[in-house]
Amino acid sequence: MYGRDLLILCLSSAFFSCQSPKQEVEPTKRISIAFEGEKDTQKEVLRQSFKSIDWDVDSKNFITAANSVAGVKSEDRILIVFEKNGFLYSKSLEIDSNTWSDEKKIVSPGDCAVSSPSILKMKSGLLVCAYSEQPFEDFKSQHFTIKVMTSDDGVNWSEPVLAYKAGNNFKTACWTPSLVEQPNGVLSVFFADEFPYGSGMEQNISRVKSADTGKSWSDVEVVLFRPGSRDAEPCAIQIKDAVRLALVRLTDSKKVDLSPKVELVSLGKHFTTGERVFRWRPFIRPLDFDVTVNAPKISLLDTGDSLLSVEIDEGRKDSSEMAVYLGDKESKYYSEKSLPFGEGFESSVKNGFALQVKGEQTVAFGMTEIEGKKGLWSVRGLLKK
Repeated sequence: MYGRDLLILCLSSAFFSCQSPKQEVEPTKRISIAFEGEKDTQKEVLRQSFKSIDWDVDSKNFITAANSVAGVKSEDRILIVFEKNGFLYSKSLEIDSNTWSDEKKIVSPGDCAVSSPSILKMKSGLLVCAYSEQPFEDFKSQHFTIKVMTSDDGVNWSEPVLAYKAGNNFKTACWTPSLVEQPNGVLSVFFADEFPYGSGMEQNISRVKSADTGKSWSDVEVVLFRPGSRDAEPCAIQIKDAVRLALVRLTDSKKVDLSPKVELVSLGKHFTTGERVFRWRPFIRPLDFDVTVNAPKISLLDTGDSLLSVEIDEGRKDSSEMAVYLGDKESKYYSEKSLPFGEGFESSVKNGFALQVKGEQTVAFGMTEIEGKKGLWSVRGLLKK
């Protein structure tokens, strides 16, 4: 037995030594990743302060004809930034009066369209907005980029600053920035990055940092990379001494599960490239392998608990709906799926975000079409204990 095994080993070694080496362009720094998987924890005790969300489906309100949106609570209002026809706008909701301001154009693209905004309120009160740029037509001289600007009032914004420049085609692009302020005051922008590879088959999560409130940005560093696969649509949030990333895991062709799934990743307080990180599925109740989940967004409640909103096609055919889950203070163990637009809502709903308004009041924003009005809609809800 031993001799036969040794012969097979020698023949295998000789065969592989004759193969042409695979030429790949990969990041110089690799990340050690431990994947905990998606365990069947249906009997686990729920750890959230709230047990459910009751959505008032009759409160649906048309906001504007937006294609993508981000928002943040700032004192007695909710400020949203959204993309419409390649331009970036802002608009605010006065919470007590439930009235919206007029929308204001804040970025007028030149040769590139803007998309996928992210907005953050720093501890100082400064508002920061990041967005991605995509060339309209010229894929030679124009590049895919991540840009950042700041504002004291949400109305008047600084000139955009280039934070990262990728390639000039869809195989070397960068996408979906997400902002977080870490405990040391450093701003980080996490984003999906295809630039290091150029094949369209691989994509990592990269980060750039700013120590001067967005005026200048560091060189790019690779945060997550799985050879032969793609991670997409990162949403970053600071949870105590760690950064939590919700992202879409796009599996490779060798896996049985081919549908995009949301994963969570935990990064250290002052994440440095090379440290060990952990990945896991966020849901207490595992999803069927053929369920597609996209566009994760996380927000924190006053209690420290969290909301996870996604696009999901569970139980639907050829369409997705917006769903919101409740998570604990560690941004884990998400459960109690709720549907802001209601059971049986037939139109497809693209996830915007969900957040706490005041007390037990919540609001969800999604892009859909109702009675001929296509764009951004809001739905109000109540947190229940």
